[in-house]
Amino acid sequence: MVADPAQVIKTAVSEVTVEVPWGQISGKVWGSLTASPILCVHGTQDNANTFDKLIPLLPSSFCYVAIDLPGCGRSSHFPPGFIFSITEYCMSLNRVVNHFGWKKFIYMGHSLGGQIGYLYAAFYPQEVSKLVILDAVMPHRRKGSHLADIIPNSYSKLQALEMKLRSQSPPCYSEDEAVNRLTEGRPFPLTREAAKALFSRGVVKNGDGFSFSYDQRLKLRVPFHYSKEEVLSVMRRIQCPLFNLRASDTQKYIGHLTRDFEKLLKTSLRSKYHYCLIEGSHDVHLLHPEKFAQKLSLFLTKVQSTL
Repeated sequence: MVADPAQVIKTAVSEVTVEVPWGQISGKVWGSLTASPILCVHGTQDNANTFDKLIPLLPSSFCYVAIDLPGCGRSSHFPPGFIFSITEYCMSLNRVVNHFGWKKFIYMGHSLGGQIGYLYAAFYPQEVSKLVILDAVMPHRRKGSHLADIIPNSYSKLQALEMKLRSQSPPCYSEDEAVNRLTEGRPFPLTREAAKALFSRGVVKNGDGFSFSYDQRLKLRVPFHYSKEEVLSVMRRIQCPLFNLRASDTQKYIGHLTRDFEKLLKTSLRSKYHYCLIEGSHDVHLLHPEKFAQKLSLFLTKVQSTL
């Protein structure tokens, strides 16, 4: 069961751009910018289209602003020469919030977007009225690893990638080849329909074919310099109601990594913590949003914020 058809999004989707010092952050908007805002943030190497199937099932009383993170979709890449981290991504979203002049808003993020959301709600607890996390596991620096080893190793990989990119042109694919790479080149495969949704915003024309537009530095993975204790300390600052969706496939394989974080959130937020386990894979929000849209709609409309 999904939201009442009379209450779901029916308005046309519009494009939006936010000027930033390195270029622009692009996105798309469902609804009127005068309505209560929900900022929607995608996962690694994805783009704003990851919410195309979910948002039409949610209440039309909100304005949904789905952005392309820097280096993804139609947004400008971060400046060359450095490795970006979850912190830079988090602070880039603060520019989006300031651009729209939001005093408070709901944050919804999938995967990396969810990890960023945890940080944002902790950094700016007075701004985030509700937090929606779609299958995101908050990572941390492995026990025994040291920044003095991690950072030089990361920059060695960066410089090797830079040399490779200088000597090679971006790979060019036909539309069918690109869609195949999107369906199969992920830990949890997508359907072709879902991959096509991401394709339309995630490629640029290259001769007779297409090249992926995402920043190649994302192949190095976004490094996490926080220790487990630091992450737990940060998450203790979250004050708003939290809707935490977990896909069953993710829970099966890495559930043991989430226990300490979810126990902390459940204990500190108490009645404001809403856990939802859904049968499906990591991209269940794109593949089968109807499985949880009704529960999420109730959270958005019925759960009271303390702000």
